[in-house]
Amino acid sequence: MNKDNQVDVFIIGSGLSGLYAALLLSKIGLSVHIIDNNNHEDESDEILLLAPRCIQLLNQLDLLDLLLEKGTRHWKLDIYSQGILVESLKSFESNDPFNYSLSIQKSVVCDALKKHLASLDIFTQPEELIKIQEEGHYKLVYLKNNQVWKSQVILIENDVTNIVRQSLAALPVIQTNTPSVKGFSIIKRDQDTLYIIGHHQKAYITFEHRPSWSKTSIDDEIPIHLALKYIKSILEPFQIEFGQAEGYVKWKGEQKASELFEYDQRYFFIGPSSQVSSPRGFMDITLYLEAVQNLCWKLALHFHHCALPNLLETFEEEIRTKSVETVYASGIWLESIMNASYLSVRDITYQLSRQKDCFTGHSPYPPNVLNHTDLPCEFSTADSETVSSFRFEAPPDEQPSPQPATAGCLAPDGKLKPYSLLQLLLMAASNTKPKATGKQAQSPPIVSHPPTQRKRSNSTNSTLSQLFSVFQKGAQKKRNSTTAAHQTNARAMSNERWKSIKPNYSHLIDRLHHFNPQGTKFNLLIFCGSLFTSEPLNRFMKQLTSPLSVLYQYNTHHRQHPSGHHHQRSSSSLPLYHPQEHVVNQQDMFSILFISNSTKQEATHYLHTTPPSIVHSTFPYGLDKIFLDHDQQCYKAYGVTNTPEVIVVRPDGYIGTRLGYDYDALCMYLTLFLTTEASAAAVVAAHYD
Repeated sequence: MNKDNQVDVFIIGSGLSGLYAALLLSKIGLSVHIIDNNNHEDESDEILLLAPRCIQLLNQLDLLDLLLEKGTRHWKLDIYSQGILVESLKSFESNDPFNYSLSIQKSVVCDALKKHLASLDIFTQPEELIKIQEEGHYKLVYLKNNQVWKSQVILIENDVTNIVRQSLAALPVIQTNTPSVKGFSIIKRDQDTLYIIGHHQKAYITFEHRPSWSKTSIDDEIPIHLALKYIKSILEPFQIEFGQAEGYVKWKGEQKASELFEYDQRYFFIGPSSQVSSPRGFMDITLYLEAVQNLCWKLALHFHHCALPNLLETFEEEIRTKSVETVYASGIWLESIMNASYLSVRDITYQLSRQKDCFTGHSPYPPNVLNHTDLPCEFSTADSETVSSFRFEAPPDEQPSPQPATAGCLAPDGKLKPYSLLQLLLMAASNTKPKATGKQAQSPPIVSHPPTQRKRSNSTNSTLSQLFSVFQKGAQKKRNSTTAAHQTNARAMSNERWKSIKPNYSHLIDRLHHFNPQGTKFNLLIFCGSLFTSEPLNRFMKQLTSPLSVLYQYNTHHRQHPSGHHHQRSSSSLPLYHPQEHVVNQQDMFSILFISNSTKQEATHYLHTTPPSIVHSTFPYGLDKIFLDHDQQCYKAYGVTNTPEVIVVRPDGYIGTRLGYDYDALCMYLTLFLTTEASAAAVVAAHYD
């Protein structure tokens, strides 16, 4: 077997899930090979309705601009009855930057993912799988072209669906006075219902086939003229004229959840191989991307020998929970558009509002070793049977909805001041104003003001000068060891350019992503309250930065690089103010951000009056990791009151646990699923015994 034919992960299927998995795993640093013997060119171009969570995940791959250019945003769901707008559900309304859904062709998203993979020299190979054999801890994958590939992990994505129900697709709208076909709507007339997504100048219309109006068997094709006549009758009294229908597809309306999401921690089922829900391209896409996101960071820690075996076990239980909820919510959705349901608009509105988290992609994960709370809890991982029900019944093991920002919930967004404490220091030292960073979390250019502007007061004490002097030395060291993307640009900016910049706010999720671009770090959000109450934080940070700290025990650098080789650290890992002999290493598995509720004036006063040694010991990872809350929005979003808290955010953006300044509790939490360097060596040795 050719040595080149060995990869970390072998992917079968180049659908949306397979391509997304290949790209995420490549970003993490794992080698992949992806095959597909299905010619997708003959398939109809499915319309996707991306939930806010999907948009957030794809934005992390820098695809947002393309999505917005090619897609159509929908901020609400309109419900019409007898030609009258009776309800408008703003299901996506929130403080997050992604407070809308987006309709877009599936081919556009897949082509964008393929383009990213091509830039990494990764291409889908048109190969056919023959068999898979076991060879110790590896899998031998035999292909029809006589190639044999060796891999530790195999991801399976299938795209096989059964056909029963029918859906019209891609009807160009020639002329209409019906507002419903240009948005995201449910149209009811008596017991007949249409589900419409307006995308550009086309309408994607879904309805139930009933022999009573088509005069054809449930299994037969519907003549297109009968389907158009049926649609027009439901839209009355509005008038609509369609162009030529580009095509229509039929799909099965029942919901299916796989009995198996993983096997032996080596085979993982993703995409349609794990879940089929209707309507296609809606809630199922959220589950597909979330499952891949959930799996990839766990595989990364597994390959780096940082994780206990139970970490990969959480994939099955977490995705099964989301799958059951998705099947249930999809059943409610279909119930709302089926003719035989006899549901009132009030019933539909209530049920859809009740399942808001599933529609937006924000449903939580169950309690387990990753999502740890102080309350004892049990979570059943019993196998989920195939679900096909349109009755309004409670989902299995339904629990009261957890409060926001608790363990297992998606970490909420919040608004921060558009500058870090580092930029505030630069402003105070050079009498400049910090630049609003928008989506970018890096430091803005330093602005030189004209001589006519009022100079700094001579009363500025020496503390600030010492702090800034140390910063200059630290910044020089950072410039020597970092990439251009993280450098501080000290060029002057003209008055005209500065006038066009309006300080606004930045988003917390953008800050988190900036310090965790590969999606493999645990983010420690430290809500430290006022900067002047730093003594408890100082004690906590001394424990966290000790040579015996948990951060050093879970250092993956030492496991991936021989001790004789020096691994250059990123600029975000270097403290700004420590003397060289006391440099603190922020390990690559953790990113630490501080959020203070101090005002800008209080923060400036803190920099002027606090001895540099206190600043150094309290914030050893640098002032570029300290941010000020914007109108207390982050503190409110996370429910932080008067007591400082440390919130651990998992690599996939979900909250793992909430703690006080309790170092021992943090250690106990991490030891539930991570392994130290010493124990990792034992695990690897046992692996080859």
